[in-house]
Amino acid sequence: MLISLAVEGSVAVLELLDGQALLSDDLAHDLLTCCGQVEEDPMVLAVVLSGPLPTQEAPSAAQGPAAPLGLSAGPAARAAETLARLSVPTLVALDGPVVGAGAELAIACDLRIASQTATFQFPHLDQGSIPSAGGTQRLPRIVGRAHALQLLLLGDAIGAEEAFRMGLVARVVPQGLALEEARRLAGAIAEKAPVAVRYLREAVHQGMDLTLNQGLRLEADLYFLLQTTADRMEGINAFLEKRRPDFRGQ
Repeated sequence: MLISLAVEGSVAVLELLDGQALLSDDLAHDLLTCCGQVEEDPMVLAVVLSGPLPTQEAPSAAQGPAAPLGLSAGPAARAAETLARLSVPTLVALDGPVVGAGAELAIACDLRIASQTATFQFPHLDQGSIPSAGGTQRLPRIVGRAHALQLLLLGDAIGAEEAFRMGLVARVVPQGLALEEARRLAGAIAEKAPVAVRYLREAVHQGMDLTLNQGLRLEADLYFLLQTTADRMEGINAFLEKRRPDFRGQ
């Protein structure tokens, strides 16, 4: 296995081992296996990805046009889509260079936590290529079209503070503390109502591909569905009784 999986309470930590420079078929397969285990564990309510991210995509004999998780998709596309399709919030801790295929993995996660020494770069054009794992689609949705084109067309590396100003990262912390902060934030998310968290992510992610009116209708539908859950009643009672809620994911 090229990835270790450790469950810490309600948070699963996926650590890429040995600083894999290439995002290979084996790495994509191991990530899919670990994420499958996470999905089967009802106690896991958030995921943290850690470890040095790969910088290049390894050639794949099966690579070619296909759906994101099809067998003929490249390993980078399969790995990024595996992260993006997790049903629980995903955070990634970034302590060093975040380049190429690794950058595409990072933007497939919900939140990016970076140390002050982290850098971000999409140098695909310098290699006569373009992103193949969602870089041209996810990046504009995160930082806006102008910033995305700047990063993709120029291919220059930017620091953590500039990435924060763009909205590419959620938090910047001192060197060596990215994983600790990502764990802390994942734990805070895991304490919230699981069904509401799932619906909120659905509203945000699906809403990006809808018109404003369609998105508002989706939000309203999910809001009304939540009114029938036990967690919603627990949230109301906890507020009235001035205590911490005890959510059960029901």
